[in-house]
Amino acid sequence: MYLNLGLTWIIMLMLLTNCDSSDTVSLKQRGYPKIEFPTGKLVDFNDPNLPFHFKYPDYLIITKDSSLLVDQSAKNNWFNLQLPNLNSTIHFSYYPMTKENQLEKLVNDAFKMANFHNKKANYIDELQLNIAPNVTGIEFHIKGPAATPYQFYLTDAKKHFIRGVFYVKANVNVDSLAPIHSFMIKDIQKIIDGFSWDN
Repeated sequence: MYLNLGLTWIIMLMLLTNCDSSDTVSLKQRGYPKIEFPTGKLVDFNDPNLPFHFKYPDYLIITKDSSLLVDQSAKNNWFNLQLPNLNSTIHFSYYPMTKENQLEKLVNDAFKMANFHNKKANYIDELQLNIAPNVTGIEFHIKGPAATPYQFYLTDAKKHFIRGVFYVKANVNVDSLAPIHSFMIKDIQKIIDGFSWDN
């Protein structure tokens, strides 16, 4: 018993003498890395192969996306606006209305693609867009741990239909991605607000 008590006192003395009073313990707050958001000016998107134009922030990079197209004649109709430092991409797909691609089919496809995320989403908020008499559509705000937080489509209801989908290539952690989602959705809404058909 005296041995255990003596050993305890020795260990206590060693611990106390090894503690340097200049070391202060500070708890680190839980958090996420600081995100540096780019700044820039709005520039015109004018592609001679596409019948629309809009303004977009100059820090977004335009790339063609023809990887999923079966019909190579439509390869100019798919493009992306990318922000690599935030792993963010806005996919655009333009469809001229034809007998195969009538308005009802294109709208139904847009709703199907948005509702596909209902498996993971908490809810989907659908808002009507009335930008101009010939530019209307719907935006889908998808809340929860879904792959895309925002989708939209715009149409003139006669000849043109465009669909946009925003993705962040990262593990879905809604809290940590929320600042990126908010930043990019504001940029997309600027694009939508300045969108117009050429004819």
